[in-house]
Amino acid sequence: MDNNHHNEKSSFEQIKSAQTMITIATIAAPVSLIFGGVLLSAIAFICGPVGRKRLLKVTPSNAAEATAMQSAAKSVKMALIMCVIALSLNLISAYMMYPAYIELLQTAGTADISTSTVTTQSSIWG
Repeated sequence: MDNNHHNEKSSFEQIKSAQTMITIATIAAPVSLIFGGVLLSAIAFICGPVGRKRLLKVTPSNAAEATAMQSAAKSVKMALIMCVIALSLNLISAYMMYPAYIELLQTAGTADISTSTVTTQSSIWG
């Protein structure tokens, strides 16, 4: 009986671990579009499939675990879709910005940008 209780606890912990990975993927994917970029969306892209794999390893032993697994299965599909979209958009953005970054590095960095914007704008205050 004690061994059976240990197995239930273990499967519950596995479901909880899978849900944590899925939640990370669900939150990190859209956040990476605002800030974080490719690195954060790559982390989300890794967490989603890892959570799905952990979820598939679990065999529910009662109705509560089965319900939790069904809920997590729905979440993982949405998380994976969001991860693919976020990673794709971030990679496209990084690819489009790469020439600007290289030019910035070759033309003495950010000091030139800050001085050029100040001199081209007119100010009321003189």
